[in-house]
Amino acid sequence: MPNPLHPRWRIVSDELVASIAPGNFKKGLLLLNAIGYLAEKQAHHPVLTLGYNALEIRLTTHDAHALTEKDYHLASEIDRLLAEPQ
Repeated sequence: MPNPLHPRWRIVSDELVASIAPGNFKKGLLLLNAIGYLAEKQAHHPVLTLGYNALEIRLTTHDAHALTEKDYHLASEIDRLLAEPQ
């Protein structure tokens, strides 16, 4: 079992889902790009939905049609990113 994730994460069907309120659109866009960079390094790509003050992250392993270690690992990396001072 992976390290415990931040309580922001919930399991919805076969996805790990988190919703974040980054403060404004600019901060949300910067965060989206930082998450995109992490995802690209891992070759594991989430669905990211950005609104004015909302960023939704959805993780699943598409070829497995299920949650896998890859999803939990990327969620943990996102948690680390969000814990860093802004």
